[in-house]
Amino acid sequence: SAPALSSRCIHPSVNRSIDRLINQSIDQSINQSIHQAWIGGLEIEAHGLADPIHQSIHPINQSNAIITTTKIIHYSSLCWWPLTYFGAYQVYLIHTNRWHFPKWLILPLTLSALGIALVLWILPITAHMDPLPEWIWNKLDVFTKGLLENRTSWSWTSLLPAALFTFWFFAWWILHLIGRRPHAGFLFLISGLVALISHITLLPPIGNLLQGKLTQTIKNETKNGVFLEAWHFKTYSLYFHGEFTAKDFEQLIPEFPIEVNNPYPKQSARRSHAMNANNTDLIKVITKNTFTPDYEFDRKFTIDKKLGGYILWRKRSVQP
Repeated sequence: SAPALSSRCIHPSVNRSIDRLINQSIDQSINQSIHQAWIGGLEIEAHGLADPIHQSIHPINQSNAIITTTKIIHYSSLCWWPLTYFGAYQVYLIHTNRWHFPKWLILPLTLSALGIALVLWILPITAHMDPLPEWIWNKLDVFTKGLLENRTSWSWTSLLPAALFTFWFFAWWILHLIGRRPHAGFLFLISGLVALISHITLLPPIGNLLQGKLTQTIKNETKNGVFLEAWHFKTYSLYFHGEFTAKDFEQLIPEFPIEVNNPYPKQSARRSHAMNANNTDLIKVITKNTFTPDYEFDRKFTIDKKLGGYILWRKRSVQP
């Protein structure tokens, strides 16, 4: 055939040259077609390619927005998805007699269950103690004492996860002890239900104890037009509950202004705006109660209110 004849007659070096020219022309056509790409906003504008690419990215962008605006996800929490899959798959293997539960595994599971049960019991019991025993109180650091000083009483429902987990696991352990092997899904069901009940009855009072006053203060202050900064500790509460956006930083000048010829300087710490006198007076600083102000900070700021383990500072020129 003609194609076969032409491929035999043309020298290999000529074939490589033709391939290189074809690839170059394809690259040029692609570069001319896609004239602008905004990677940060996941927006791609292209001649003929913009619509399909943007339509494919849009659901992913929407999903990410829903997740990040409804719950601040910690890195370790992403492990629950693969761990849940492997746990369910292992139960499936046992259920279909493809794998048998070894007796030696009872010991590490029992030790793990004892640790979980102790934590589930200690947290609500300690929260119900008012005041705490002196020998416990003396061993706590200043920040923990600040969190516990004005704590609110927890409901009796905070004891439900510990009680249910202890009862269910004790029943599972007794069945193994008398020689009756319960289904492997029993442990899977225990873990899932206790986690769900803990999310409803235990996590809310824990969150209120750790950052309840701080969260409410952030909401109230930002509604009044106050710009807040967190010093010497990391928190997502300012951006999540304060709903700060990029526009909130446009009119602010950092403590060390950015050089015109160096718009992206190397930074080793978060930028501070509160100490710059050219900014608005409606700036307040949040620190832990372990923060020790230096001379300059103490000259410009005074304590506005104490928030358990945190302190809200305002400028001395602003009346409370």
